[in-house]
Amino acid sequence: MLKEIEKFLTEQNMNPTDFGRRFMSDPMFVFEVRKGRMPYPATKTRLKTAMDAYRSEAREKKPAERE
Repeated sequence: MLKEIEKFLTEQNMNPTDFGRRFMSDPMFVFEVRKGRMPYPATKTRLKTAMDAYRSEAREKKPAERE
């Protein structure tokens, strides 16, 4: 899960605090995962779904920003 989160942070140019606040209502979430916190399977599923949705929204917005 940590690799997926780190990849997402880089792709979206998002800082860990914003990620945690946005997706988990916990600004320390990424820092705790980096220290070894293991999210429950349901949490992993929820995060993957949320990250995919965020990516889709970001892709949809990019062409509009170019106009």
